Amino acid sequence: MNFFSRINIKLRILLLVLIPLFATLFFAVERYVKADNEMKEVERLEVLQQYIYNATPLVSSLQVEHLYTKMYMGRSYANPSLEFEQSMHDSRVPVDKALVKYSTFVADTDKFALFPGLQKDIIAIKKRLELFPTIRKLVNQRIRNKDFPDGKKYTINEIRALTFALIDSTQAVVLLTSGNKELSLLANAYQNLILAKHNALIANGEAYHGIKNEYSAYVYSTVNKTFSLEEAYIEGFKNFAPPHLDQQFDKTIGDKPYFQQAQKDFRHMIRRGTRLVGQKLDINIDEWLKNGVQVNAAYEDLATILLDEIEKQKNSMLDNAKSSLYNTIILIVVLLAVLLFISLQIISSITQPLDKLVNMLSNLARTKDMTMRYEVTGTDELNQVGEALNSLISDFEKTLGSVKQQIDSMSKVTSDVSSSMHQSIGLINNQKQSTDSISVATEEMTASIHEVSDMAVSTSDTVLRANELSSASEKDAIDSRAAMGQLFEELGDTSALVEDLNNEANQISNIVQVIKGISEQTNLLALNAAIEAARAGEAGRGFAVVADEVRQLSKRTQDSTEQIESQISMLLEGASTASKKMDTLHTNGIETVQAVQKSSDAFVAIKAEMDKITEMATQIATASTQQAKTSDEINQRIHTIKSDSEIMLEQGNATLSSTDTLQANAESLRNDINVFKF
Repeated sequence: MNFFSRINIKLRILLLVLIPLFATLFFAVERYVKADNEMKEVERLEVLQQYIYNATPLVSSLQVEHLYTKMYMGRSYANPSLEFEQSMHDSRVPVDKALVKYSTFVADTDKFALFPGLQKDIIAIKKRLELFPTIRKLVNQRIRNKDFPDGKKYTINEIRALTFALIDSTQAVVLLTSGNKELSLLANAYQNLILAKHNALIANGEAYHGIKNEYSAYVYSTVNKTFSLEEAYIEGFKNFAPPHLDQQFDKTIGDKPYFQQAQKDFRHMIRRGTRLVGQKLDINIDEWLKNGVQVNAAYEDLATILLDEIEKQKNSMLDNAKSSLYNTIILIVVLLAVLLFISLQIISSITQPLDKLVNMLSNLARTKDMTMRYEVTGTDELNQVGEALNSLISDFEKTLGSVKQQIDSMSKVTSDVSSSMHQSIGLINNQKQSTDSISVATEEMTASIHEVSDMAVSTSDTVLRANELSSASEKDAIDSRAAMGQLFEELGDTSALVEDLNNEANQISNIVQVIKGISEQTNLLALNAAIEAARAGEAGRGFAVVADEVRQLSKRTQDSTEQIESQISMLLEGASTASKKMDTLHTNGIETVQAVQKSSDAFVAIKAEMDKITEMATQIATASTQQAKTSDEINQRIHTIKSDSEIMLEQGNATLSSTDTLQANAESLRNDINVFKF
């Protein structure tokens, strides 16, 4: 896959088209080669057919010469048939003509290079032909045999051997034509016809000796054998020959009277068999020879017809081979043209939309115009890619618009946050200043509370002493009057102190109200800061933590302030009560001074009231001490709030800096988005 990914799509498409094109071309060329081989095979068969054409006349004439030579030579030197000498010489004329034609045809042995078996037979035939003139000379001298360097040669047998060599060479041709059914059948029919003719001549010649001389056992055996072979070869001919040639055989040979008479005579010789041995056959010798010549001529006529049929079959095959070859060439050319045209159309149908898509994407990358769309003109995969691309660009355009709106909104929010941060920082500064003021006031309040506490303790001691004096004055009315006078004076002073305590408590209550207001303002500011930090998102997280801490400190301050306010309320209530009591005491002191003189019993009520005052004074002292502790704690909290305010100020400045950075990033992002057209 990595290999193909390095090849551009056009080349891949071209390869995709060329591979089946080459495969088709391969099979087309294979068919062309097959047709060309068939044509070459037919051309080869033409060489074989020409060989048969040239060999057949030589075989036929040699068979006749062999017959007359055998008749001429006779059975022995003592019994020659000199009347056939002229016929023998006459039979040599067609042999010489056929021999010249045959020798000329086989002179070029290169044409038989593709047929090694036939070439070997031709070489053997040439050797026999070289010896053939010598054999004829021996025949002319009626020499039956002669010694040669390679052995003894028999003249009649040499002519016969040459004839059979030629016939065997045609058998090689039959084998070579076996690749073609029709031609092979015709060649086999021809071979059987030639052999039938050859055996007919032999049988005719042997029967001639039985007619002229006597019907010997050898003649009987030879006639029986050759006639049987003739019939077998005729049957073979009919088996191989097509129907019309079978009918032609009957017309040319089988239905002829001389052939039927010869067949009848041969069957008579064979049927009588040994009973005729040693006798002369009762057959007219001239009529027998005449019939033999006619039969041989009929065989040659049929052989000529058969050769013409072979020629026609060969020409038909050659025409078919040429037609097949030309049709194959035309088919290849047309197929290549059609495939090339279709391939170019396929390539064009893929590359053009692909180029169009690539150009569109290149323009889109260059111009960043998100309104650009691919023109969809079909339903194929590339157009589906174009539709998907259009959908992607449309979605991207919407996304860019949404991003721009979000950037604008973020920029506005960031600006608002920045403005709020500026306000928050101002409020934090104000809070810091207020906290400083509160810290100072708290320290002063703490000092005042400590003074009030000390005064409350002192008042408690004074009340105790007054109680003791009241107890001591119970014994002595006179001393009580004096003590009541002194008590009256002390109560006056105590009333003033209680009034001062009441005033201080009111001032503390006012300060606590201020602290409570500051705490609520701080809580509100912390809440606003937390909201603004939430709007700022990630950048305002640190500020949100600080704001939350400030809000918690503010809440603790508010809780402490409420507690102080509760204590101060109690203190004010006690101080008010004490003030009222002191007024009552003052009044009662006057009445007591007046009443002491009237009754000592009234002093018991004073003592009881003094016990209550003692208890209340103790409570005031305790509350004052608690108030002092709370004031110290408030002072400590105020200092904590001051430190937190300073931290909040630093965090606020940092948040403001982050907000400025966020605004700059938003502006940069807006500039990047504005590059696109949508």
